Amino acid sequence: MKKLISLLLCALLALSLLTACSSTEAGDTDVTGSNDSGSTAAENTESGKKPNPNVNYLADKKFDTDEYLEGCDAGFQYYLSCNGCETQDAYYMIGQLLLPKLMQFYDKASGISGPLCAKPECMHNSADCNAYLGGAYSICTYDGRIYWIGGTGSDDYLYSCAADGSDRKEIALLREMPPTHQKNYGGMTLFCHRDYCYCAYNTSTVENGATVNHNYLYAISLKTGEKFEILDDVSGMYGTGPRFDFGMQAVGNDIYILSDDGSVDETVDTQPIILRVFHSKTRELEKICEIAPPTDNIISMGNLKVTPERDIYFSTWHKDDEGNYIYNVEKAIPEENRSETVFTTDSSVMLRRIIF
Repeated sequence: MKKLISLLLCALLALSLLTACSSTEAGDTDVTGSNDSGSTAAENTESGKKPNPNVNYLADKKFDTDEYLEGCDAGFQYYLSCNGCETQDAYYMIGQLLLPKLMQFYDKASGISGPLCAKPECMHNSADCNAYLGGAYSICTYDGRIYWIGGTGSDDYLYSCAADGSDRKEIALLREMPPTHQKNYGGMTLFCHRDYCYCAYNTSTVENGATVNHNYLYAISLKTGEKFEILDDVSGMYGTGPRFDFGMQAVGNDIYILSDDGSVDETVDTQPIILRVFHSKTRELEKICEIAPPTDNIISMGNLKVTPERDIYFSTWHKDDEGNYIYNVEKAIPEENRSETVFTTDSSVMLRRIIF
């Protein structure tokens, strides 16, 4: 019976692929400059250095549009939804409560679920198992493959595998983690968009007696494994806890980024909210606006939603004077460096995860 289920699993997972977005050969791409960048994208704009308008960094000429491309474009990035993803036919999850961590699946049509491994008689308890992950967090799907961040030690790598758990590949070293830094796993964001993988995460250190957080944002080519840093943003304390909020969403060839401003005095209770956009065609990082927090004592920021018309919404979560948790959805007014509240509601801790 176990072998029969394994064979059925193989057949079902072979059907659970996304709409393909296979790139043309590299020789057909419309790239007029090298993709090998020796500097971070932040140096292009925020230091005053203009990007080269003659360089096109898109992975393929078919991506030179802001129209939605089925199978190639990432959707809405749900805050803290880093442990699960889905295709048309299946859900994939990282088993956080199980040791060792295993890639789990649920087939929508049949209801079959379990470790993502079709090896007959596999006990799913060693690295020989296709579902075995060891240390892993953040997962997404793209072009029929599954991607995740993992590592056995302090360093993190980007991995991928086929939809049935086979053909595992190490794509690139994401970051060599300094021994003085502590990861904040809750602040992970990972998604693939137009042949690049975008990853943001946070580490914290104690500097001069205070907790300081560092937000990192990288882009990794799924064709070449090239990695470059988009943003290295240092944040301070926010209220009584460390910051690990980092919102991102892709629209066309732009990646919108939400974070707080780490340049202000770390002793203040509230810090400005910064909205940026990374133009993937030129690798220009542009600051859109700097917004004063809509309320004091913000506990966290979370979801970032950008419509096809480029209207920008974001959420905040705070505690009022009576101790109630309040959830705000704000619409950014970039030209005025402010936001206006769309709605406010009492909330529980879980309500901050609403997809608006």
